[in-house]
Amino acid sequence: MDWTEMNWAEKVEYMVASRRKCEKLEQMSDLISHNVKFISADNEKQEYIVEFKIEKWMENPRNELHGGVCCTFFDTTTAIASLAIAQDRTVATVDLYTNFIARMPGSETLVITTRVVKGGKRFIRLSAEAHSKETGKLIATCMSNYTVLDETHPSRRY
Repeated sequence: MDWTEMNWAEKVEYMVASRRKCEKLEQMSDLISHNVKFISADNEKQEYIVEFKIEKWMENPRNELHGGVCCTFFDTTTAIASLAIAQDRTVATVDLYTNFIARMPGSETLVITTRVVKGGKRFIRLSAEAHSKETGKLIATCMSNYTVLDETHPSRRY
């Protein structure tokens, strides 16, 4: 299916779950593409869920999920949702606010639910929540804003 014919949820699933390297995400680190598992996407709600299995190098000295890694996961999941709205244009993070609620052992899996709050032509606002898969405990929340740039994304093949 052609990128322009996909709905929002299909674009998100393609960017996260595609076995072939999605050129739209070339600049995103390997840490995301190798550790993320697509769970679901809801086109009507503009919400999707992914899992990240925490590896040893993602832990802080207390053997818990490192806060900076959690922020990277939030920035990546909200960027994917933004790119699905922006069509072939590129986006830039304006801000990303993270609230850390609880600690999470590094041996667990982080489940992130990302939602589009407002998807405009120039400005996209998103929220995300991170929970422990094992306990269901809320670990962190995020609010993020993106601007949609006038320039076409450098890689138009998706």
